[in-house]
Amino acid sequence: MAKLSRKEMSSIIEQELELPEEALKPESQIGDVEEWDSVGHPGILVALDKALGGKVGGLQELATADSIEKIWQILSDHGLAGDES
Repeated sequence: MAKLSRKEMSSIIEQELELPEEALKPESQIGDVEEWDSVGHPGILVALDKALGGKVGGLQELATADSIEKIWQILSDHGLAGDES
């Protein structure tokens, strides 16, 4: 099963939101990033789902994840996240 590192996850989210590399920190939240809004969030979920081979679609709790740390924790809890780096 594919697993994302924290850096890969952040990179996918940054690309989806059209942010510069390393713009997001673990403490970044939906209200901190202008591009991360009600339109941007579903795009993040689709991009993560694509990167993880369709394994994200059934994770309902991701719909309300409002920070990078919460997304990471949910992916980790479901065995989809690995390396912290």
